[in-house]
Amino acid sequence: WVTNAAEMGEERYLAALRGALTLPTAIQVRERQMSPENLESFACRVVEIARGSRSRVLVNSDVELARRVGADGVHLTALQVSTIQRRPDLPWVGASAHGRAELDAAATLGCDFAVLGPVNATQTHPGMKGIGWSRFAADVLDSPIPAFAIGGLTPLEADLAIAHGAHGLAMQRAFMGSATHLV
Repeated sequence: WVTNAAEMGEERYLAALRGALTLPTAIQVRERQMSPENLESFACRVVEIARGSRSRVLVNSDVELARRVGADGVHLTALQVSTIQRRPDLPWVGASAHGRAELDAAATLGCDFAVLGPVNATQTHPGMKGIGWSRFAADVLDSPIPAFAIGGLTPLEADLAIAHGAHGLAMQRAFMGSATHLV
């Protein structure tokens, strides 16, 4: 899932994270509103919590921060994928994609997976229309790397996502919103 501590509250988010890591997952630390110092501290705490599970932590867009906090990798923006020349030297590299061309660029770069969307309208990208399940399915057809659906999704859509070629879901608000009962 994609972190949402700035909106949810850092301590509340971390408490929910501790309770939610019963199955292996990937956690993307993406907190655009945090100061660099706070982001590094938060990322360290997420890495520490994840170490007690079989989950992986990827830091959004900052390779050096990922190294400093001991994360498993980095999650590149679509813009980064289009501008960097080679895959960052980290065990795991994910990428954001909004269509087949960006998905192919992530594969060419050697990314391990991509998140594709937004499938539905989402608060993260106000005013952006989702690509919908039909286009998602067309974009991931015969993709050389696994693609996860993202954007306005809930855990109840996992079967729908898989039926359209997704390897799973990437979520921010919906997943952690359902995990808040744990705190």
